[in-house]
Amino acid sequence: MKNRAEQDEGINNNNLIVTDIAELEDINPNGLEEYDSEEERIMQKELEKRKNMLRKTEDIQEDTPSKTAVLHGEYREIVQDDFLKVLLKNPQVVCHFYQKDFERCKIMDKHLEIIAKTHPETLFVKIDAEKSPFFTNRLNIYVLPTVIFSKDGKAYDRLIGFEGLGDADDFATINLSRRLVRAKIISAKNKAEKGDITLSKLGRKKDDFSDSDEN
Repeated sequence: MKNRAEQDEGINNNNLIVTDIAELEDINPNGLEEYDSEEERIMQKELEKRKNMLRKTEDIQEDTPSKTAVLHGEYREIVQDDFLKVLLKNPQVVCHFYQKDFERCKIMDKHLEIIAKTHPETLFVKIDAEKSPFFTNRLNIYVLPTVIFSKDGKAYDRLIGFEGLGDADDFATINLSRRLVRAKIISAKNKAEKGDITLSKLGRKKDDFSDSDEN
């Protein structure tokens, strides 16, 4: 039986809300400027410090990536301290907010890992929602999995649960690819991803559509 937090029924879709990642410290879920706790005030100060450090080093080019660097063409996990840097430093980012025990999050991981390998134009990452309460709250994430789409530091769209993917746990990777293409966060590689090909069976399991499938 699925955890209710995994379901997307009755959830208000905020897909069209654009969030400037660089201004997340100004966002309050209740629309207030005050912060709820001393812990949040401390996190706020740390966030501002990180932003200032990014501004000072944005023109410095690193010769070699660090061991924890996230590379295009891969799907890796980031932590809360890296979230802001990743979204501000990369023009296109797909970020999956997940919970390790949720089966639907594991399913989303599987599909995103496949897509990441064939779409190096976009950075694919995931972040543990429980271990990242600051950004989970600031981005108003109430349902898991939630996948955030960011361009040039702005979270402009999101995928909540499996909405639009067939609403079934066995949806095909191509359904997710098409959703990302429609959101203009990845570029279509073939007719299947463009949606020019009608699947013979809705939600059929076929994870890798190549040019040979375009008949």
